[in-house]
Amino acid sequence: MAFELTRAPSPDEVLSEKGFFSNFWRKVFLYASQVKASDIHIESLKSGLQVRIRVKGSLIRPFDLVDEREAVQLVDKFKEISGLDTSTKKVLQDTSFSLALTNATYRVSLSPGFQFGECAVLRIIDNGDIPRLENLALPQSAKTDILWALDQKQGLFLVTGPTGSGKSTTLQACIAAMDYKEKKIISIENPPERILDGIVHESITSRYSWGDAIKGAMRQDPDVILVGEVRDKESAKLAIEAAQTGHLVLTTLHTNNVPATVTRLITLGIEKYLIADALLFVSAQRLLKALCECKVSENGLFKRRKEGCQLCKFTGYKGRIPILEYCLTPDPDLIFNFDQKKFANILKQDLSSETQKLINEGTIDYRVDQPSSHDCPTIGGDQ
Repeated sequence: MAFELTRAPSPDEVLSEKGFFSNFWRKVFLYASQVKASDIHIESLKSGLQVRIRVKGSLIRPFDLVDEREAVQLVDKFKEISGLDTSTKKVLQDTSFSLALTNATYRVSLSPGFQFGECAVLRIIDNGDIPRLENLALPQSAKTDILWALDQKQGLFLVTGPTGSGKSTTLQACIAAMDYKEKKIISIENPPERILDGIVHESITSRYSWGDAIKGAMRQDPDVILVGEVRDKESAKLAIEAAQTGHLVLTTLHTNNVPATVTRLITLGIEKYLIADALLFVSAQRLLKALCECKVSENGLFKRRKEGCQLCKFTGYKGRIPILEYCLTPDPDLIFNFDQKKFANILKQDLSSETQKLINEGTIDYRVDQPSSHDCPTIGGDQ
């Protein structure tokens, strides 16, 4: 007797099925693609299932609340699309999947929620949209300095900021600016966001830690190593070791500003002489909401029109713009005798002054919180 192996249907095949549940999710994915959304939020509430879309930094709810009687089945259908275990209800699950329907990849984080059901957030990655440095709306002087740092043979290239500040996008733009033919580039992520042809991609798993991946990459004769995130002393020390031994290492840290990045490395237990020897480029960035043309004037400055207009889908914003503070190859003495205020004085540009420039130009709302290199709160609705 011959046996046939069966396979699970692909996400696109599940979405193509007839019926309310597949139709609903097909509409959600297509809408998110059409408005160039960055995230999809699926929230199980007491009153039913709410699906919201983050567009240009703002959350909107373009779909009616789904009755609680259908909510569980709708979440199960979403989990089937995502390839998640529909029978597992009370644990955190992460995954990623791609849709030919939208030419996008979705990074999924699903949580157990409370008594009303599971919740999920999907980060949308447009497979056809590779970030480019020239398109990041950074000052030309900053782009020039970044390109200089990327041309160095070794050193630690750090991009910092809170979650949702565009760190991964910046690093991907940096990688895209490099010559794949002349350099061996290894990217270590959890999981890889965009697959770039010509780059070796490594994914972190329960059996393959950040430390394992960095050690493995160093044995592969790389010129450049991208480490998605430095999380602990082991990964920080290995990244710095790689940056001292003939490799350019690009990575991120969750810190608020450039001086705090040095503090974070020190508190992780990294010796100051290692930090001083490895640091090549350190930056901190934010994404601020850019005002739509429907903005209103007040006291010679501009603020968001609360009701917005059709052009901005009634949010008052037309997108987000990055601001950056950074320094290049800091003096070792400033590391050995570290003081955050003194370190802030060497910044080539800082978050506070960059924000003020955008306010004066009428690009952002003048009521935005003012960040500084000493104390940088989350600003501009950054999520």
